[in-house]
Amino acid sequence: MDQGVSVSTHHWERLRQERLKIGVAGLSGSGKSTFITSLIAQLRCFDEATLTSLSAHVEGRLRAVELLPPAKHREELGLFAFSKHHSQLVAETPSFPPSTERPSAIDVRINYVSRKGKRKSLIVEITDFPGEWLVDTALLEMNFEEWNSWQSKIWNEYEQGEIKEILAPLQLVNEGVDLESASSEPVSARFDEQLLKNTFENYKHYLQSKRSESGGTLYTPGQVTVPNDNVDCFPIPLFTVEEGERSRALFSLMEERYMNYVNGSVKPFYENHIKGLDRQVLLVDVQSVLHHGKQRKEEVSEALALIMGQVMFTETHSLMNWLSPHVDKIMIYATKADLVLPEDHEEMRKVVQQVAQDAIRYTKTQGASVHVEAVAAMRATRYSMDDRGEFLSAKTSEGKSVRFQNPTLIGAESLNYESFKQYALPSLQPRVKHGVPEHLRMDTAIEQILGDWLR
Repeated sequence: MDQGVSVSTHHWERLRQERLKIGVAGLSGSGKSTFITSLIAQLRCFDEATLTSLSAHVEGRLRAVELLPPAKHREELGLFAFSKHHSQLVAETPSFPPSTERPSAIDVRINYVSRKGKRKSLIVEITDFPGEWLVDTALLEMNFEEWNSWQSKIWNEYEQGEIKEILAPLQLVNEGVDLESASSEPVSARFDEQLLKNTFENYKHYLQSKRSESGGTLYTPGQVTVPNDNVDCFPIPLFTVEEGERSRALFSLMEERYMNYVNGSVKPFYENHIKGLDRQVLLVDVQSVLHHGKQRKEEVSEALALIMGQVMFTETHSLMNWLSPHVDKIMIYATKADLVLPEDHEEMRKVVQQVAQDAIRYTKTQGASVHVEAVAAMRATRYSMDDRGEFLSAKTSEGKSVRFQNPTLIGAESLNYESFKQYALPSLQPRVKHGVPEHLRMDTAIEQILGDWLR
């Protein structure tokens, strides 16, 4: 299907409230796969699921829910592995879906009866976005010099020179530049090809290692922070730009690679898959933020603000939004709410509001609505109380029963980083009933995301 035809079709279907495009994003480990799998499972099994906040279900208007492959213009994203994730849920030893490293897509058709008694169908396009890829969209507003200054500052603040050792061979690359090469040749032809290739590979692997450690939120290029065979041209930040023809040649090389990356990878991804979204879900693992400290909180805050800075917003239900799809609603969810006591759920909301305050403020100034909630897409714990007080109980992935109580999330004057620094839980099993994962407030989330389209 031609992309232009697809967009026109989407406009018409959107005007008739027949197709809704939703993006689900979060930084590494925030629970995107878990959230999407649960959302689909709850809808597919609405008769067995607990959906007391989903108005279409409470009013008895849902008829059937089925999965569809993504529309042709989204095939390049790959299919979200719902069947695989769901089979892990209903296995003898249930397990959570693994973290996703690449964007993926799936469509869900919801057959329902409107409040006016008409039989209708809504196709929900769900796209799973790694947050690191969305941080990349900030590059659309930067030239190489601005990006280089930004990344150099981040590396200098957070890595204390570690990255400079990784990129030390760049000096050898610079010293080996061929100043006699014809000016008409590509800039890359003036450098030692193998030495350059090795340096880029080492940088790529280092970026990926930082992501796997739940760090490096702001490091770009974001599409390189995960294994990605489709990106073979990307820049490296230069910590100093020295005078001289050799250094200018190295600067020109990185500038060329930067523009190739932005125009060849970031811009097409943004134009084809982000620009036409109607709703955006952002997931934040609050406990991970607290565990990794204030630096992590500041990184995530800046990342969320950068992501929101590139979203095309509109006022909720405005006429312009029917004619030209823009995001009219943002949902920001603190995930894994079942891992803290119920009395602390309000604190989770307050923490995620602090983490996302710049993103929330910007979104509201653009006229879109914002919903903040604490959810558990797949619940692993059960709340109990005995003579020793309140506690949460669960089964580990090995089947061992455990009980625990979380530290408070907010201290007397600030977020409780110190207590969470030493707080870690084993891998737990999700709780499943009748093939549907137990949850906390997923029905509220589903109502916020698409409930107004099922009226």
